[in-house]
Amino acid sequence: MDARIFYKEAKSLVRNGFCVTLIVPRKQGYLFEPSGNLLEDTFLESTFQYEGVRFVTYEQKLSSKPIAHQLHYLQTGQVDPFPSKLRELGVRECADIYHAHEQSSCYEAIMIKRQLKDKEKHCRIIYDSHELDLDPRDRSISRLRQQQLKLFLREMYQTVDAVITVSPKIESEIQRLCSNVRTLVLYNAPLLSTWQERETTDAPLVLGYVGAMHHEKGSMDKLYEIHRLTSKWNLHIKVIGGPPDQTDSERMSWSGWVPFEELPSMLDTVDVGWIDVDVHNSLNREYSLPNKLFSYLERGIPPIVNQCVQMEQFLKVHECGFVINEKEASAAEYAALLQKLNEDRSTLQRVGGNGRRIMEEQYSWNHMERYLVSLYHSLLA
Repeated sequence: MDARIFYKEAKSLVRNGFCVTLIVPRKQGYLFEPSGNLLEDTFLESTFQYEGVRFVTYEQKLSSKPIAHQLHYLQTGQVDPFPSKLRELGVRECADIYHAHEQSSCYEAIMIKRQLKDKEKHCRIIYDSHELDLDPRDRSISRLRQQQLKLFLREMYQTVDAVITVSPKIESEIQRLCSNVRTLVLYNAPLLSTWQERETTDAPLVLGYVGAMHHEKGSMDKLYEIHRLTSKWNLHIKVIGGPPDQTDSERMSWSGWVPFEELPSMLDTVDVGWIDVDVHNSLNREYSLPNKLFSYLERGIPPIVNQCVQMEQFLKVHECGFVINEKEASAAEYAALLQKLNEDRSTLQRVGGNGRRIMEEQYSWNHMERYLVSLYHSLLA
């Protein structure tokens, strides 16, 4: 169960009176939990209800249709004669709105809409793009594939009724590809939890990191180097997530994956949030505003980040975090900034308070929920 899809969007819609069905894949008979692990003991029924959301499940098949094949049917307006289990289940639901979260499921939603139109049933389609769909820095995609994908996305954007995305920069790229598409930015922010501003103390500064770790975002090697460089002044590091089976050591703790609803309390002992991403091979990461950014801000924790266009702009406009002016910020640069913040706790507190305030006033999921519900009502009008 994807946290954005279930905990945020689906439950928001249920709270506002919508009947929500999630059609989700299984692997070898099991569903996935947000951590990526299989749920081998629960949710074994093909259809079930959970926290007000109805689930319809099917066995996932990894085969995919060539993009040229999909482009042909998008352009001709015909129904793809090669069926899929997802489409079969979607047609059976006969829904008013189909809200798709991947390019492949959006393609099937378009085919569902065409099949239902033949039965004189009218529906709407929302495509929810969690990242930049066409990334010119992605070296794993050939030039031909990039060209095909560009045509495919343009056709798809023109066909759907609205596109939701996660940052203004990504929204501008979508509109550049298809100027007449209706777009909405829904930030990957949490609901507000009870918060109390902490008193300034001389306790050891705690650097926090949330999420998985690999060389492209959250390098373990870099974090261990920060740990080494800050030993003289006693920086503590708290990793919420990270790789499994890590052992706590002096000044560094590892929680492993934690449930979505426990994250706010886990962050309450953190003073600074760490975000470090490799943007050289990814315009998507350059343009992203990741979940962890808003998780930090919601707890009044100022983040420190390397130079990424969208995050840098956001943090500077709202004065709610700190940016190292390097795309490849080194462990030494992070350590130096952390030492400076350790010696200036009042600035740390002020900037963290700015972050909490903008979440309360503008960016929390409490606000995003209203925008999502408004979009649904307008599509159904």
